[in-house]
Amino acid sequence: MSKFVDQIASYIQAQEIPLSNWTIVLPSERAKQYLQKALFELYGKPILAPKMVTIYRWIQEITPETILDKARLLLQLFEIHKQHAKSTQDFSFDEFMKWGTILLSDFDEMDRYLITSEQLFRNLRDIKEIENWSFGNEQLTDIQKRFLEFWERLPGYYKDFNALMEQNKTIYMGKAYRKVAQNLDLVFKAKPETHFLFAGFNALSPSETSIFTQLHKMGRGHILINADTYYFDDKNHEAGTFMRNLKANLGVKEMSFVGSSLGRDSKKIEIISCAQATGQAKVVGSILESLSSDQLQETLVLLADESLIVPLLQNIPAHVGKANITLGLPLKNSSLRTWVELVFKIQEGIEKYGRTTAYHKDLMHCWGHPFIIAILNDQEIGEVHHREKMMKKYNTVFQNPSKIEVPSLLYQIIQVLYTPWQSDWTVAVDCIRKMNKLIYKHLEKKNEFEKALLEGFDHAIIDFQNCVEEGIPAMSLRTFKTLFQQQWMSASMAYYGNPIEGLQIMGLLETRLLDFKTIIVLGMNEGKMPPTNPIQTMIPMDLRRFFGLPTPREKQGLFAHHFYRLLHACKHMYITYTTSSESINSNEPSRYLMQLELELGSFELMDSDEVV
Repeated sequence: MSKFVDQIASYIQAQEIPLSNWTIVLPSERAKQYLQKALFELYGKPILAPKMVTIYRWIQEITPETILDKARLLLQLFEIHKQHAKSTQDFSFDEFMKWGTILLSDFDEMDRYLITSEQLFRNLRDIKEIENWSFGNEQLTDIQKRFLEFWERLPGYYKDFNALMEQNKTIYMGKAYRKVAQNLDLVFKAKPETHFLFAGFNALSPSETSIFTQLHKMGRGHILINADTYYFDDKNHEAGTFMRNLKANLGVKEMSFVGSSLGRDSKKIEIISCAQATGQAKVVGSILESLSSDQLQETLVLLADESLIVPLLQNIPAHVGKANITLGLPLKNSSLRTWVELVFKIQEGIEKYGRTTAYHKDLMHCWGHPFIIAILNDQEIGEVHHREKMMKKYNTVFQNPSKIEVPSLLYQIIQVLYTPWQSDWTVAVDCIRKMNKLIYKHLEKKNEFEKALLEGFDHAIIDFQNCVEEGIPAMSLRTFKTLFQQQWMSASMAYYGNPIEGLQIMGLLETRLLDFKTIIVLGMNEGKMPPTNPIQTMIPMDLRRFFGLPTPREKQGLFAHHFYRLLHACKHMYITYTTSSESINSNEPSRYLMQLELELGSFELMDSDEVV
């Protein structure tokens, strides 16, 4: 069967609309390069490609207001919270942080899903009242009264928060989606003759569905889905749930493009269990070793468990040559995490004991960290080891940081590391960035990985530093740490390469729109695919279901389609999972493996055990 991007390119050509009048809205950045290549090959000559943009970026472009980042939104919500304060405890940012980010997320979802806030909050308040047994004659305690009072305040929070956004000509992402859905003229403001093509989307919120549907009915929106009749026509199959809903909303008899390869074509699937999690990377290396150069051009390594990226990179055979990585390494899974933990641990010690003294174990953790080792030469490392021996010999528990005899560069870092923040968060961020710059400056070319980590980290906290300098509420060190962690722990270190040549290494979300003949799935354990990330919300699941908000079931349906879609063009799939019980993660294979065995009899399934 032809690739989905080729089908999109053929559709665009068949419409006979000037390419300059198209705006192609796609679910991922990676898909843009593949579609550009498909258009070039179809037209057979250089062309001026149509505008291609992800839906997130598209909404940003057409929304006139400034879309604020999460840190600024949280601070503005705290200002609203203080206006509704009923006690001195309500003025504490430390207390607010415990639930403020969750409430922001709920506000965002309410707008994406076009929910009437008054009705939802009224139902929510009634539920909480029933939970506190207030329907009888028993007198409520002060704690229960304060609890119910909080839920009664939420409608005012939402109303006043949005009023403040409007006053400042700012907006949050969920509200931006609602605004575009309710003011469709915004999409034609830049170019009235534009036609919009939405390709490869699966789980759409009601605001997105409204935008797509309105444009479709105007004859200006073209919606192409990537599905198979096997799960699209089966009303009970979770992989086709969202696309069946989209078809119903559009009011059409057929959707483009729905194929039938899953029930027709034979596919070979090899399932490999490994005794150790990292052993899966060695298995992948062996598989790649057996593939020819031409086969590698049509091969995807799919990381169901993205934490295996580092061992995978260490086991890619030399003959593979080009290996292009789309997903980023989550910074929280790198040595940055232990570095930041050390920085805050030292400041917690300074705050606790009220003096700037260096605890010997903290010092050892500092100069034993990969960042520090990377910037010291062999002689300097020897000096540090000697200092460590002397500390142990003379049982030196605490030292004055300014009198520690260590190499000059390490001494500079220690002085910044032990600078007391004293609840001045501008100083805190300055110190963290100064240390990172010192380390970055002295890293050699061979330490490109560490340099990339520090670059990604610094980029993630620049906006936060601006936010801190603009002014943030008084808070404890513990709360500041939580706020700081939120700014960088969700960021990733991007890997770059030619996106359309050589072996492709991706996470599941990056595979949308793309097709491969050979797929190697790494780490397909239950809990990794589909992931079991809990939904952080103040809205009970029954109420979420009533109002059409996503629940864990919808999340599972989303990933089911992503996985089944990869089987459309795949001829040979290798799947690895671990049986190790050393970690807290599940050692059971993903439920999708059982589904493949039970549902698709035309697939040739092979099980094997690898002791690695």
